[in-house]
Amino acid sequence: MNQEIMYIYSDLERLKKLNKVLSDKFFFEQRGYVLEDIPDYLLELSFPVKNPLPFLDMEGNNILDIGCGSGLDIYLIKKKFPDKNIIGIDISLPLLLEAKKINKELVCSEALELSFKDGIFSTVIMNGVFNLIRDKEKLLIEINRVLCNGGTLFIADIYKKFNFIISSEADLFNIGQCMMLSELYKMFKNYGFKYEFGEYEREIVPGIGIFAIKWRKL
Repeated sequence: MNQEIMYIYSDLERLKKLNKVLSDKFFFEQRGYVLEDIPDYLLELSFPVKNPLPFLDMEGNNILDIGCGSGLDIYLIKKKFPDKNIIGIDISLPLLLEAKKINKELVCSEALELSFKDGIFSTVIMNGVFNLIRDKEKLLIEINRVLCNGGTLFIADIYKKFNFIISSEADLFNIGQCMMLSELYKMFKNYGFKYEFGEYEREIVPGIGIFAIKWRKL
């Protein structure tokens, strides 16, 4: 994650201003969220790609939200499944302080060094975070380690339809580090995950689409 992104996600007022430019209530509806279920302060600080709830099994009890931000998805999961144990991690301490209003089990941490035991989670969520991580191979090794056998991984982010170079400035919008779907499938297979289900938006801008994929740890 580059320094500019880290700075923005640590400055809540700047984040709110950026959110007003990039998203509105229609944006959240497009992403599968029901607005009357969500407090306004969560919408002000959230940049989700897709509502993860329809993708989740909820068979196990322990859920990890990597890059939880101010806690939008944690809020919705706890509302629907109050007995589940949810842990959120994020690199932004100010956002975690907001998330603390919803959930007490939070860790300020890099996604590449998860401070959890092997196989402890039944579900891992990354909603609009995958493309912010440069070392995706190390990320998938860590996720594989903390997921139980047969556990579910939900990742939603942006992909490119063909192989072209994207400027580093596009990192801010999750585009700079995006991959083609064929590259994604190959990478996840190589690191111990089986494709289970996906939804795709083909053209949000020319050559760029959105994916939301449920993977299963082999």
